[in-house]
Amino acid sequence: MILNISGQGVMPEFKISHQCFQFGECPVNDHRDIQFTLENMGIQKLEIAAARNCYFAVNPNQAVVPVNSKISFVATFNPRSAGIYLFY
Repeated sequence: MILNISGQGVMPEFKISHQCFQFGECPVNDHRDIQFTLENMGIQKLEIAAARNCYFAVNPNQAVVPVNSKISFVATFNPRSAGIYLFY
């Protein structure tokens, strides 16, 4: 007897409404917000956790996006001193 076994690994499939976030100039101790959405186009739920630093944040910073669903997020830039800030 021969037993055939197969499987396929798949990666999450999602789409983000913004590929780049350009906040422009922002006064020190003020903030700029950009709203964006993340759409789960895959076959399993997406569990999202956003990194944070003292100048940039994403809220909510954790979320579960069900299959065939979208969730809205807000990216915030909050400079504490003058300068150019990058976050990768």
